[in-house]
Amino acid sequence: MDGPRLILNSDDPASPVVDPHPPRIAVVGDIMLDIDLHCSCTRICQEGPWPVFSIERVEQRLGGAGNVAVMLDALGARTMLVGCVGQDDVDSLTRVGDFAGWQTLPGATTTKTRLWVGGRLMGPRIDRDLSTACSDDLADPFLETLTRFHPQAIVVADHGKGVVTSQLMRQLGHLGVPVYVDPVQQTPLPLIPLAVAGGPHELGPDASRAECLIEKRGPRGLRWMTAESSGELSSACRNLIDPLGAGDQFIATLAWLRSLGQDWPTAIAGANLAAGMQCERPGCIPVTSTELRVRLGAGLPTPPKRPTEGLLFQ
Repeated sequence: MDGPRLILNSDDPASPVVDPHPPRIAVVGDIMLDIDLHCSCTRICQEGPWPVFSIERVEQRLGGAGNVAVMLDALGARTMLVGCVGQDDVDSLTRVGDFAGWQTLPGATTTKTRLWVGGRLMGPRIDRDLSTACSDDLADPFLETLTRFHPQAIVVADHGKGVVTSQLMRQLGHLGVPVYVDPVQQTPLPLIPLAVAGGPHELGPDASRAECLIEKRGPRGLRWMTAESSGELSSACRNLIDPLGAGDQFIATLAWLRSLGQDWPTAIAGANLAAGMQCERPGCIPVTSTELRVRLGAGLPTPPKRPTEGLLFQ
């Protein structure tokens, strides 16, 4: 039996398709700045037994919730990014599409700096957090921004930096818009989140309120559960290069496919495939809708289903 298929409107899956009515999806959460230093090793330092690296190029891109917005934009959604950035570097940040809904606070944007040597990711990573703490006072201007945008769905990308507060999540729950949450352990949830997708340590007891609960298990794939059915999927990664951004790619693709009208099994399988594709490329290069359609080929695999009774994500 054929598995669930993504609806294609072209005989050639490689041909670009422009959706005349792309879904409007807002991303709310911790906006970060990712910096990749691409270096070569030139010698051993005379001052100690460590290598000396020469910087060949520097790449800068939006990270955190910003990365999710970039991935939605690559898939073809109309995207608004809502969060906080620092006034020190706001002019250097890339705008996603035509919609930037962030607030500017004193200090520098939360930054993660990674080191690449000879095309390979090396440690350690250097982090710097936004020095001005976020507060519940931001919930009202965030809500006003979202209301003007009229989103069909909202993705909450929480990295525990303070943007995603209980007050904000309560207000999101009253908008009547599907909410997809990529949580950390302490993420507050709206009253009725549509979907929560996280690792085993990130899914607290409140996650059981979600219409769809997804447990991401890294190289072991994922498990999912709705009121009607549940299933499992193996990882779709064929050749692991760099797992950076796989979780962002998953939640972005899930919200995009659901906004296009796909059912849960199809959307989850498509998101799992996109996350696997993200792991097969160095750095964090968004998967486009055309690339996803090419990989879909004859369709998506059908997740094995079983009754939901007794299935606990613990």
